[in-house]
Amino acid sequence: MEMKLFNEYEEHYINKSDNTLISYRNSVESYYKFCDEKLGLTSEEEVIKATTWSEVTRWRNTLVKDGLSPYSVNVRISGLRSFFKFLVLTHRINSNPVEEVENVGTKAVEQHRDYLTEAEFLHLIDVIKTPSGKKQDRFSFTSKRDAFLVGLFVTSGLRISELLSLKVGQIDTETKSVKVVGKGSKLRVVPVSSAVIKLMHEYLTERATVATDSDSLFVNIKGGKLSPQGTNQNIKKYCERAGIEKHISAHCLRHSAITNMIDKGVPVARVQVIAGHSDSSTTARYYKEHLDTMVDDNFFPEF
Repeated sequence: MEMKLFNEYEEHYINKSDNTLISYRNSVESYYKFCDEKLGLTSEEEVIKATTWSEVTRWRNTLVKDGLSPYSVNVRISGLRSFFKFLVLTHRINSNPVEEVENVGTKAVEQHRDYLTEAEFLHLIDVIKTPSGKKQDRFSFTSKRDAFLVGLFVTSGLRISELLSLKVGQIDTETKSVKVVGKGSKLRVVPVSSAVIKLMHEYLTERATVATDSDSLFVNIKGGKLSPQGTNQNIKKYCERAGIEKHISAHCLRHSAITNMIDKGVPVARVQVIAGHSDSSTTARYYKEHLDTMVDDNFFPEF
């Protein structure tokens, strides 16, 4: 089904991040597919005209029945809601039918999301460092890059957008920290372990062999910036090779880092700062118990 109106939406909201626009496009595509398969609507115009609170609610319930997590369902609803708000603003429709559609309850959802234990992610890094398969012409580059990337993920708790936006030289090896700009353009300082800094130096040696004008810290073999989609695919591939049956994505590696901090007894206020949570209740969902210790270099595992 053509998405001319959504293409127009993207042109109006070029200030939104690429990740947000991709997420919203996925939301609208999912709803259009539902309208095609369940309602027999085959054009964008038909879908817009026929959409009411009832249709959107049925779509939401279908997503839940299909096993999509409450968080993911709510992201889909948010994307569709934003698109229909645009249709109201551009006078295509009179009111937003998605506005009154309720989100799915997400209480304690984060506590049940898959994450890697310390033993699992140490094994994962070992697997990344071990050659596998026939195409090994640039193994030294990709293995050192991905070992550094995963190591940084599972110790820092950075979001994938924050990690892939890092520039060469942004990690301060003297203070063992990195300054990142997170959601809401808020600046925070995140600690980086000695083990990860070692992995970074090993990767930078290999990165110097790649022809690139990019100042992005993480680049592909051709010198281009890594994409969130490609990064998630690589993580999935490595987890399969490691025999890890959990559903692990980049976000789950962030979740793993936060959970590991909690297990190590890092105070809730400190975890909130490191993770960049604007609301302490988000951090509190992760907590199993509160131990009054501060994060230091002994917290980080050795690779």
